[in-house]
Amino acid sequence: MKRFLSVVLAEVVLFGLSYSPSWGDMATQPASPPIAVSSNPPPKPVYLTGHEKVWSDFPKSPALGSQVDQLDLQTILSVQDSRTIDQKNEAIRDQHYLITLMTDVIDSSFKIKYPHTFMVLEQANKDSSFITSMLKNENARLRPYEQHPDLVHPLFSTDGYSYPSGHASGMDLQAHILATLFHTNGQDSLLFKRAREIADSRVVAGVHYPSDVKEGQALGDLLFTELESNPKFKHALHAAAKADHIPTI
Repeated sequence: MKRFLSVVLAEVVLFGLSYSPSWGDMATQPASPPIAVSSNPPPKPVYLTGHEKVWSDFPKSPALGSQVDQLDLQTILSVQDSRTIDQKNEAIRDQHYLITLMTDVIDSSFKIKYPHTFMVLEQANKDSSFITSMLKNENARLRPYEQHPDLVHPLFSTDGYSYPSGHASGMDLQAHILATLFHTNGQDSLLFKRAREIADSRVVAGVHYPSDVKEGQALGDLLFTELESNPKFKHALHAAAKADHIPTI
C-alpha cells in the first residue's frame, strides 16, 4: 500500500508540472460547512492534558486552494481512479478504528492474553483521541468528499473533520507502544507496516487527504514522545507488562 501511494503521488506531481488548472475549475465548495464536528465527543485524556506546548506548534492544515491542497485533491482523484478491489476491501475492513487492528499483529487473542497491557493501550488511546479531536476542531478541514462532492466518491462516510487523520495518529501511537514491548523476530517492523497500511487505506477510501495521513503519523510520533516522557504512563506500562509476563520491556 505504501509503495502504491508513493507511485501514485509521484505520477501526480509530474502531472501537476504540466497541467495547472485554476482552483475555480477544481474546487467544489459547499454552501455552508457542517456545524456538528462529531456525534461522539472524545473521552477525557488519562496521561496528557492537551495544554502541552507541542500541540500549539503542530502544523496547520493546508489552506483551501493552496498548492498542497490542490496536490492533495489530485492525488485523491488519481487513487480513486486506480484503486483495486483488494485495496477497496482493505479500506472497508479497516474502516472502524479499533485497537485490535494493531494488537492482532502480535496475537489475535491479545486482549485475553495481555489484559493489563491492553488496558494501558486503551488509556493511551483516550489521550490520542482527545488530542487528535482537539486539533481536528482547531483546523476544521472538511473531508475530501464533503469539500468536493462532485469529484470524490468515498467508499463510506464518517463524521468529524479531516485533519489530522485519527486512524493515522492512533495506529502510529499503538505501533510505537507495542514495539517497545514486542520487538523480536521483526515484530516491530510488522507493526509499523500495518499502521502505514491502515493510514493509507483512508486515502484509498476517499475519507482523508494524503496530508491528513502524513501529519497524522507525525502526530502519532509526537504523542508517543510525550507519553514516553510521562512518569505516570511509564509506570503503568511497566507494571502492566510485568503483570502480563511480557519479558521484552
